Parts: sequence; structure tokens; C-alpha cells
Amino acid sequence: MEKCALLLLNIGGNFVDECIASGLKLGRLAKPYHDNFNRLHAYLVKTPRVEEGKGVRPAKPIDLETLSL
Repeated sequence: MEKCALLLLNIGGNFVDECIASGLKLGRLAKPYHDNFNRLHAYLVKTPRVEEGKGVRPAKPIDLETLSL
């Protein structure tokens, strides 16, 4: 299921990026959501996968506002 979720994130992200490239303008509220999506997606892609049930919970919750690019 995780692989499918990452695939759907890729498809959704690529769709929005292609729309923006073809002239779509993001509104005032959409820009922060798009930025957060891109940060979260990049974080998920670069984070190593752990087999379900065998990993430990992170020491602190993931905070989208503090994720670095």
C-alpha cells in the first residue's frame, strides 16, 4: 500500500506541476499548500522505508513547517 501511496503522490504532484508549467496560477491559499506538499513529498521520498510493524516511532512528530528543503 505504501508503494501505491507514493505512486499516487508522484502522479498528483506531477499533474499540478504540469498545470503550473502550462500557465495555471496558484491562488493565495493554494501556494502554501503546494509548498507543503512538495516538502512532505521530498521528505517521504528520501526517508528510508521500514517494513511495517518492525520500525520504531520517531522521537518527535514530523512538523511540515520545520522540514528543510
